[in-house]
Amino acid sequence: MKYTFYDFHTETKGDNFECLNSLIMRVEDSLVRTFGYYMEERGVGQQLEQKGIMRTNCLDCLDRTNVV
Repeated sequence: MKYTFYDFHTETKGDNFECLNSLIMRVEDSLVRTFGYYMEERGVGQQLEQKGIMRTNCLDCLDRTNVV
C-alpha cells in the first residue's frame, strides 16, 4: 500500500487546476505500470488484468475528489 498526500486546496488555490499535473506525475507509475487495467477482446478473451486500485478521499468536498 502506498499513500500519496496531496493538499488539493493549497495546490489549486485560485482555480489553478494545471497544478494537478504534479499529482498525476506522482501517481502515474502506480496507475499505469503497477496497477494496469483490465482489457478483454471479443472472441479472444481476457488480454490484460488489472492488478490494483486507487482510492481518493476528500474531507470536505466531493467535487475535489471527482476532479482528481
